[in-house]
Amino acid sequence: MVSSTNLTYKKLILSTYTMAARLKPVLSGQKYTAVLLPNSAAQVITLFAMFRLGLVPALLNYSAGKMTMLDACETAGVRSILTSRAFVEKAGLADFVEEAQRVYKVIYLEDVRASISLREKWIGFTDYLRQAKGPVSEDLNEVVLFTSGSESKPKGVVLSHRNVYANIQQARTVIAFNSTDSVLGAMPMFHSFGLTAGTMLPILSGMKVVMYPNPLHYKVIPELVYDRNITILFGTSTFLSAYARTAHPYDFAHSLKYVVAGAEKLKEEVRQVWMDKFGIRILEGYGTTETAPVVSLNTPMHMKKGTVGRILPGMEYRLETVEGIEHGGNLVVKGPNVMKGYLIHEHGFVPCPEWYSCGDVVQVDQQGFITIQARLQSFAKIGGEKVSLPMVEEWVAAAMAGAMCAAVSVSDARKGERIVIYHNDPDAHIQKVKEYMKQQGQSPIYMPSELRYVEKLPLLGSGKVDYVTLRKLAAHYEVHGQERN
Repeated sequence: MVSSTNLTYKKLILSTYTMAARLKPVLSGQKYTAVLLPNSAAQVITLFAMFRLGLVPALLNYSAGKMTMLDACETAGVRSILTSRAFVEKAGLADFVEEAQRVYKVIYLEDVRASISLREKWIGFTDYLRQAKGPVSEDLNEVVLFTSGSESKPKGVVLSHRNVYANIQQARTVIAFNSTDSVLGAMPMFHSFGLTAGTMLPILSGMKVVMYPNPLHYKVIPELVYDRNITILFGTSTFLSAYARTAHPYDFAHSLKYVVAGAEKLKEEVRQVWMDKFGIRILEGYGTTETAPVVSLNTPMHMKKGTVGRILPGMEYRLETVEGIEHGGNLVVKGPNVMKGYLIHEHGFVPCPEWYSCGDVVQVDQQGFITIQARLQSFAKIGGEKVSLPMVEEWVAAAMAGAMCAAVSVSDARKGERIVIYHNDPDAHIQKVKEYMKQQGQSPIYMPSELRYVEKLPLLGSGKVDYVTLRKLAAHYEVHGQERN
């Protein structure tokens, strides 16, 4: 259900000042505070109130599972978690909250709102009248999002307000949107796509934004687009495919001007069905959490099918040679939207170098259009969600009592990719592995879709798993098949 809360800019600012006055004593002495909330007016007010106080929100991915969220809290060194009782109940997060309460202070927004005093309302009102400024500092004006690390713990991506705002302005130079447009903010804010494009871009550009808590409500989204006259829609290929299946042609053809796809490769059949059914050309882009997130984008004026568009203004790039790759190279970028650095578990803040390696092998044609060829990093992209393959390996190995395991990603018609585990345990069963991971509080997105038994895993001379050979084996299996275990 869409929140019935309607906020004008005046009401948003006034509510932000009042909420800041109430949160100030509650979060005194803290820098990073975890936020566990769905897309809503309440989350927007909470974020801006924290910005007003110079606090750094660490946005938890509530789809990632209990253990990953607890690890994220530990990585950021938070002391408190801001959430909502209603959301915890509806999202089935009681198990996480029960565990988290042993270490962290859990603060419910319902209690915060009910306890706002007349004095705090007066402080908020007077701050609003005198347009009081919040603290401005490179160390304070930040937000933290979490992404899968190459290790078993999530990494915190530290984005400055400058990074996010720069990316918004970069997008504004290539796509002509204005205050008459309206955005559907259904992509969750714990993803940089949802935070920057789906939330901050419309709010800071004078556009109307309709917040919706779940992009998986495939029947509701098209109705919302029609009912609220949405002109700009963001989504992953997986989401856009599902919306197209359930929508009436008039739902989208009625008002939509721009549909922008990111977070995973846009499938050709999705592109085609949107054109055939709605007469809408999807604009595919590319980015990473670390670049706040957009690196390149197809636009109405400059578009090339099969590419992720041209690099945004204000960014520079170069291609680094990759052994075994004849054409193209690893994309390395720099610009005002590139993150400040990472929060690494047990290591703290690690600044980003001047040039950031995207970890993707790309080609760039003479017109500047970028084509993604392959990924260097050990990740799978499942429905737009980046999943660390080494992390999955660790959990599966624990479930299989230490058997040698190796995770690879293979293409999947529905979710883009899925995870397959090669192993040397002839008695292993996929259901037992999934049940163990579920008991450990892991999200279904991290669970392998299939186990494939091999007597001996291919190894390199160093004794490490030969993933190149495994990927070739997996690719051959997808074409020819073999007996499954």
